[in-house]
Amino acid sequence: MAVLAQMNRSHLFYHHSVDDQPGSGTRHCHALYEMYFFISGSGTYYIEGSRIHLSPYTLILMRPAAYHYFHVTGDSAYERCALHFHADILPQEDRAFLLETFSGRDKNPADPVVLSVQNNPELSGAFRRMDKACLLPEDESRPMSQAILTEILILVMGLRRRPYPLEEPARLVTRTLVSEIIAYLNSHLSEKLTLDRLASAFFVSKYHLCRTFKRATGATVLEYLTQKRVLQAKSLLEQGVAPSMAASQCGFGDYSTFYRAYRHLLGQTPSQTTVKQDSP
Repeated sequence: MAVLAQMNRSHLFYHHSVDDQPGSGTRHCHALYEMYFFISGSGTYYIEGSRIHLSPYTLILMRPAAYHYFHVTGDSAYERCALHFHADILPQEDRAFLLETFSGRDKNPADPVVLSVQNNPELSGAFRRMDKACLLPEDESRPMSQAILTEILILVMGLRRRPYPLEEPARLVTRTLVSEIIAYLNSHLSEKLTLDRLASAFFVSKYHLCRTFKRATGATVLEYLTQKRVLQAKSLLEQGVAPSMAASQCGFGDYSTFYRAYRHLLGQTPSQTTVKQDSP
């Protein structure tokens, strides 16, 4: 893999890379917002059980804790940019407005935002300027990269508000049984969820549900639920919620189970997350 540009800073991570011999990515989720700009190659992107059939110059916006991975379907060079950021990096007075760009349509508000931006040179140019920002000294790179991030979000907001034929091309996104199951799980994270309950809700056998879910996400239903609940708890802790209350609100039956899962997945204890947030 050839890395063309890279930035690794607190609250903002960016890389632009090309693979001449691409391989499929690993299934993962994280606590950051992500903008994935697919430039060239051949493949399919899976997000929360939905399939996105990629074409050059496709831009995907994913919210925190979205399970996703890229699956290669050809041998052509795979070029992409990925921009990850924490909401705190955005100006507080504009944060809610800028993050609206990550909200799906009314029918499925949790769906990823998918845009075809081949005919939008402003967005492509903004990513090229992010490449250049990676080469600057830290005191110049930091404010410039934040300004470019804000610019990209505003451009996307404008594109989504205009009724152009290429806006959010529905033909690129295919919802599956797993995407419906995931939507159900995400809306009931704080509740006691069992395989019997899920199988009954979707009129399938537990065996079929587990096999289909594992094949689509690479995780069991329990593994998926645990990761989602831990990331949701992390967000609550960063907002000042007490660890025991966060565990309860996120569906953990007891604090010890929550503690072990949190430490295993994030490499720190719940109280360490709270202390980090409160420290100057």
